[in-house]
Amino acid sequence: MNISSKDEGIVINKREYGEADRLVTLFTKEHGKLVTIIKGIRKSKKREIAATDIAVLSDIIFYERGDKLYISSIESKRVFLNVTSDIFKISLLFYIFKALDIFIQEKQKNDRIYNMIIKFVEFLERDHEREKTA
Repeated sequence: MNISSKDEGIVINKREYGEADRLVTLFTKEHGKLVTIIKGIRKSKKREIAATDIAVLSDIIFYERGDKLYISSIESKRVFLNVTSDIFKISLLFYIFKALDIFIQEKQKNDRIYNMIIKFVEFLERDHEREKTA
């Protein structure tokens, strides 16, 4: 029997996996960095595909089978459109997310890093709004 877990996390990496699946790396609030598989997402017509994009904060339900983690449900909680539409800001995020992906071990909860990531992305989002009013 597979036991499901619920969490919230921000997508820090994604890549195609097999014919229709996607490998999604999230930094989550309760479980730290998780490398997960979401089955059939690339053929899906549902809106959940957007929840697997970089810098999207999502609610997830996942389970472990063998040595792999699978997402059974993912829903966008917050999309940082102003960040992802700015080439400088998205480049900066990719750089930081790549470093997190390389240097942070899986399944190591770290409230400090999680909160710092979220605050940094929110800062970039607000900074864009200030630029528009200036």
